[in-house]
Amino acid sequence: MRPRTRAFTLPELAVVMVISSLLLIAAYYGLTLIQQYYTRFRTQQVQSLQYRTLNSVLQQDFEKSKYILRQDNRTVTCHWVEGSTSYQFTSDAVVRKQAGLQEKFPGTAQDLQCYFLTQEVFVAGKPISTLSFTLKVEDQLLRYRAQRTYAADELMQLTPTVWPD
Repeated sequence: MRPRTRAFTLPELAVVMVISSLLLIAAYYGLTLIQQYYTRFRTQQVQSLQYRTLNSVLQQDFEKSKYILRQDNRTVTCHWVEGSTSYQFTSDAVVRKQAGLQEKFPGTAQDLQCYFLTQEVFVAGKPISTLSFTLKVEDQLLRYRAQRTYAADELMQLTPTVWPD
């Protein structure tokens, strides 16, 4: 009589294979969900960085400018000694132009308001001290506000062609 070899039966192996395949399917589905979440998170992170950059450069341009002018209904220009930077608020982006370079920040600019001290400025070519607008990106509204405080001697140095009557 031969000794009996211990082994798994065919039904036991089939049950193990079914359980293993279910675990693999669940792991693959979980990995797919995590990958989609990461992709969405990464996209939001890049967009957030882009809009924080817009806020940062807008604040820097306002702070270092000698004076800021409203060019038309959709354009504001920051002037300083060595050059200027303009911001155009188009229907699909905020475009920053400086020294031949152009940066685009996607979104619809709404409620563009320019002020000099406490009075709203509507006329082209007039100086401004405060700019505020809302940028609509997908379903989010991002509020921006930049302000330039002029010293008394800076106000006196503005030329009559720039200074409001």
